[in-house]
Amino acid sequence: MLETLDPAAVDQDIVRAARRQQQRTSERSGREAPVPTRTLRLDFANIVSLALSPDGTKLAVGGQQRVQLRDLRTGQLLWDRKVGRWLNVVTALAFSPDGTRLAVSLDLNKTARVWDAASGAQLLQLTHGGPVRGVAFSPDGTRLATASGDKTARVWDAV
Repeated sequence: MLETLDPAAVDQDIVRAARRQQQRTSERSGREAPVPTRTLRLDFANIVSLALSPDGTKLAVGGQQRVQLRDLRTGQLLWDRKVGRWLNVVTALAFSPDGTRLAVSLDLNKTARVWDAASGAQLLQLTHGGPVRGVAFSPDGTRLATASGDKTARVWDAV
């Protein structure tokens, strides 16, 4: 069932289109098609990356020069960080397993950063020789893997 946050945060045209698509798919296949459970209208263009917190209550969204953290229950913006130069893109985001940290990869800055998820404060910066395009925490959260356009994958201590 489709749940909405509040009318200001939800694009009703998207909700109606999703319901129509669900009905058409259900009629063709005899199965119920998936529909979004949340639709947030975000005030920034060129969304490139996103990550859900482990408890499913927060959504991190990255794009050109920005990362936002939103509360999924209310749609409220918790924080908004500008990163790097004008053309810098946030290529990947990952929450630590306990949800307290957010890893961010940046292409032009050739860095990955680890931020405190509650405040957006930077805790760690890791540098590659090329654009960083991927980040992933280990299951215990003690390490962070990064992938770069410099043809390397690195594993770092993340504590």
